[in-house]
Amino acid sequence: MAPQALGMSRTSHETEPSLLGKSVLQSTFSHGHCFRPEFDISAIKEKTILESAVEADKNPENEKRIIEMQTFLLAYLTAKMENNTSKLKAEAEARLLQEMEEEELLHSEVQAVKRQYLLKEKSKLMNELLDLQISALTPVAEATNQFTAAYTAFATSVDATRHELPVKNYYIGGDGREFLGD
Repeated sequence: MAPQALGMSRTSHETEPSLLGKSVLQSTFSHGHCFRPEFDISAIKEKTILESAVEADKNPENEKRIIEMQTFLLAYLTAKMENNTSKLKAEAEARLLQEMEEEELLHSEVQAVKRQYLLKEKSKLMNELLDLQISALTPVAEATNQFTAAYTAFATSVDATRHELPVKNYYIGGDGREFLGD
C-alpha cells in the first residue's frame, strides 16, 4: 500500500492532521462502524504511530518495515472482520429461523383461538335461534296438544260409527268396510 493511502506522506509527519489527533487505524475504522466488544481497536496507541512515523523519516528501511506492519495489521483486521461477519451472519440466520418458527407457532395458536371463537359465536347464534323458535312455538305446542286431543276424539268416533256412514253418490268397488279400512 502506498504511504499516502495509510495517512502518511513523505512530508512532515508532525503537521499532518491525520496523525495529530487520531491514529490511522482509528480514523479509518471507528467512524460510523460498529464493532463487537472483542474487536478493540483502542489498544493501538497514538504515541506508537507518531513515534514510528518520526523514525520512518530517519530510516527508509524502517519506513518499509512500518508499511509492511501496517499492511499486516490491515490484513489481520480485514480477516478478523470477515470472520466476525461470518459468525454474525450465521447467528442472524439462526435467529431468523428461530423467529420464523416462533411466528409460525404463534400463527397456528392464533388460528386455533380464532376457530374456537367462531365456534362459540356460531353456538351462541344457534342458541339464540333456538330460543326464538321455542318462544314462537310454545303457543303452537299448546294448540297442538288441544288439536291432538280433539283429533283423537274424532278418530274414535269415526271408528265407532264406521259401519253407519252413508256412502252416496260415490262408486266404491267392493265392500264399503274395506274402503273405510284402507
